[in-house]
Amino acid sequence: MAGPPADLLAVFETWVAQKPTALVHTFLEGDGSESDSYTMGQLDRATNGVAALIAAKVKPGERALLCYPPGLDFLVAFYGCLKAGVVAVPVFPPDPRKLGGPEADAFASIRTSSGAAVALSTLSYIKNKGLARSLRGFKSLQQDVAKCADLDEACEWVATDSAPDAAVPPMVKAGDLAFLQYTSGSTSEPKGVMIARANLAHNLRGITDALRSDETTVCVSWLPQYHDMGLIGSYLGTLYCGGKGYHSSPLDFVRDPTRWVRDMTKYGATHVQAPSFAYGLVARKFLESDKKPTVDLSALVHAINAAEPVRACDVDAFRAAFADHGLKPGVIFPTYGLAEHTVFVCTNGTQRVDFDADALEHGRAAVGGARTTTLFGCGAPPGEVAIVEDGGAAAADGAVGEIWLRSPSRARGYWKCPEKSAADFGASRPGEAAASFVPGRARFGDVEAAGWLRTGDLGFFHEGELFVCGRLKDLLIVRGKNHYPQDLEKTWEDAARGAFRPGCSAAVACAGDDGAEGIQFLCETSGRGDAAAARRRTPRA
Repeated sequence: MAGPPADLLAVFETWVAQKPTALVHTFLEGDGSESDSYTMGQLDRATNGVAALIAAKVKPGERALLCYPPGLDFLVAFYGCLKAGVVAVPVFPPDPRKLGGPEADAFASIRTSSGAAVALSTLSYIKNKGLARSLRGFKSLQQDVAKCADLDEACEWVATDSAPDAAVPPMVKAGDLAFLQYTSGSTSEPKGVMIARANLAHNLRGITDALRSDETTVCVSWLPQYHDMGLIGSYLGTLYCGGKGYHSSPLDFVRDPTRWVRDMTKYGATHVQAPSFAYGLVARKFLESDKKPTVDLSALVHAINAAEPVRACDVDAFRAAFADHGLKPGVIFPTYGLAEHTVFVCTNGTQRVDFDADALEHGRAAVGGARTTTLFGCGAPPGEVAIVEDGGAAAADGAVGEIWLRSPSRARGYWKCPEKSAADFGASRPGEAAASFVPGRARFGDVEAAGWLRTGDLGFFHEGELFVCGRLKDLLIVRGKNHYPQDLEKTWEDAARGAFRPGCSAAVACAGDDGAEGIQFLCETSGRGDAAAARRRTPRA
């Protein structure tokens, strides 16, 4: 594409005018059947209807929760919010059959943080959720019902799947906030990342260019719609490039991982995205199948591997399992991104390097050594990137440091967290003036675009490509040496092979009775092998 990145809604309007009958999104059930689909024109009419419904309930600039079970209703509501000028807040849908628990707590936390007075969903979800009302008379359930009441009463629930089609959407101002992407909270409390429409346009343009996606693109994805990689990389990215998307539930992927490669075969997938574990899991389940399904991955040109550390064993397993089923060499691309940069930073790396593990533990990147760690290059970021020490000074060549970014994809800050926004989005390097808050938006946490984004990720450059090796907050320091949890977990699983489930272990810091630093492993047993014997032969950290 030439010229500046186009706004998502402007691109949408262009496709509707040029090819209104072209299929754009299809949702697949667990058995592979197609349950819902939209052409460009149908999607436009449906989103106009939802925009009119939303505009009658919520003022421009206000927030609306998007609480949907897997399906295309979520996507229609998201575009409806954009057209109505309402800030969408994607959220994981708590299971309406369960009262209370972590899902309800997370929902309540995001609702309170965002200040959303309206929750959008499907009619069936709202009805199922409403069954909790009938249980309020049971005293033994009062505590759980009190949590569930926040789902039911703290905001107005609006069903969008019954909205009539409308020809003309409400008028909105360009440049408004598009949505709040709440972080997972894996290393801290969840925070709402403010993604502006300009941020979204720039990032979608970057994804489209890097993946060379166009109208011939066929994306097959099971990624969650409320997560940034699924929402932007799969759903929105498909429409932006004018291609076709075939989507399914992550729950169906968990039930039958091979469904993913079967869907790739059926629809001729050219682009897919998934975390590292998924590639290894699909390969293992495929090879374990008594009657292997027919698989043809010859159309695949770009498979993103992101959202968690890339494990060489996962990549190798996928390549080996499907090398005889059309999978071409060099189509799996380790990719780097984060919500604070909308989602995408870089991809298309070609390097796979065995680095000296002992050197990495001391903050240096050196090739080879007696004990090595395999890392993958993520390509070269198109924006400004710096590897820095404490204080923002450039790290020495070959040194591991924090990754700082600055580009139009950098989000505006954390929703109503001005101090945290200033620290993470307004960083400055020696000799630079510190970024300040946007006038009139200080209470929302909007930081000037001149600020550097502190990613919290550790990495370095090697032969022109960015390598990511861990996170500052995850780093375990024992007796003065740096340990990356993913490396320790891999060592543990290799030594205890068969006794513990692969990918189901965690290395955490602990202190012994004498107060000395140490590391403890939490693992899920596989039900096979001798776990006690495996513990005895596992090396001490």
